[in-house]
Amino acid sequence: MKNDLKKAIEILESEGRALVLARDGVVLFKDDRRGIGPMYDIATKERESARGSSLADKVIGKAAAMLAVDAGIENLYAAVLSEEAEMVLSEAGIYCEFGKRVPFIQNREKTGKCPMERIAGDLGHDETEALKERLKEFLEKK
Repeated sequence: MKNDLKKAIEILESEGRALVLARDGVVLFKDDRRGIGPMYDIATKERESARGSSLADKVIGKAAAMLAVDAGIENLYAAVLSEEAEMVLSEAGIYCEFGKRVPFIQNREKTGKCPMERIAGDLGHDETEALKERLKEFLEKK
């Protein structure tokens, strides 16, 4: 299992991917898109294949962590991990490694919290269905 995480991290870094999902020695999903889109797709479209897998991602905030828990991810690496995301993952018993821990994920302009941190901010860690609805609305506006 940890070998899958190592493989996902290696691909994330060597290929410059935004997100890599692996299970049983096989890479299931790679994505280069920025933002929550790839993690949202895993939690909504790739749920069955995601269960029991290992995920490596550039940035994991609270919203992405909640989606990872909902998708059944077992091991996770984030190059950047927010403190709230770490709490979500810890409460769910997900093994987690990170490069850098930050208080929150900043928006791209570095002027405050990213939109996903704001969208997930008032939700409890188990309110994933409400989160997915909010994210669906957000992503449809883009």
